Amino acid sequence: MVKIVQNSLKNMIRLFEDKSHIEAYAKHRPTWPKEVAETAINYLKSKRSSSMRTNLCTHLVDVGCGSGQSTPLYAKHCKKITGLDPSEEQIRVASKANKFENIEYKVGNGEDIPLRDNSVELICCAQSVHWLDWDAYFKECKRVLVSHGCMATYGYSTARISTSRKSDECNEAFQTFYKKCLFHPRRKHIDNYLSEFYDALPCKEKVREDSMKIIRDWSLQELQGYISTWSGYRKLAETEQQTDAFTELISFLKRIIGEDGKITVSWDIFMILSSRPVL
Repeated sequence: MVKIVQNSLKNMIRLFEDKSHIEAYAKHRPTWPKEVAETAINYLKSKRSSSMRTNLCTHLVDVGCGSGQSTPLYAKHCKKITGLDPSEEQIRVASKANKFENIEYKVGNGEDIPLRDNSVELICCAQSVHWLDWDAYFKECKRVLVSHGCMATYGYSTARISTSRKSDECNEAFQTFYKKCLFHPRRKHIDNYLSEFYDALPCKEKVREDSMKIIRDWSLQELQGYISTWSGYRKLAETEQQTDAFTELISFLKRIIGEDGKITVSWDIFMILSSRPVL
């Protein structure tokens, strides 16, 4: 079984504790389509016994919820939702923006879920499982999930961009800049669509759902805002390379599309649905 590193979320809090970074993350990250939540909920329903009287998920936990990019999607599908993140600042931002009575955000992490045994029907983890100690996470999922409980683990790929003119050249410049950014080695799991996580999952049933996408038409300023949320960009910004690399990319795109041109940005969504771990 692959084991990334113990207490990894605790070690990574510093990347996501800066107030300006968290505010940028909440403002500029793409939102998930409703189909993601519908897919996870339908998978859970397929595992329930016919005797269950409620159509709602009794308790969902969103591990690594950040400032709440994914959590609200489930509000209408669940009686109770708990969003967990190790960053106090992320939880503060999520709680401030929360509009749903059935959602509660708490400081916590996936290696030590602050809930009682057999109390959760569905555990979701969006774009954050690569930070976790997988062995500890699997044990906690087994502990808190009910017998028919499920896991929904998902993320989105590195963005691709297209433009009305010289689209291939623009995307190549964007990908070149991405590769210059100083991402943590664990980012490889996102780039590989969580293939190693899928292999490591100790579950009797696990399936992939990789057909969904996120597509946005953005201005150049919106793309810049999104790039500013990258942890790899933040690390690059601490070096002398940052100014030249970022300025070069933005100047190149501006020459192609103009100051007010639009850029289509797309991400592949990769999703793993699985039963309760067996350890």
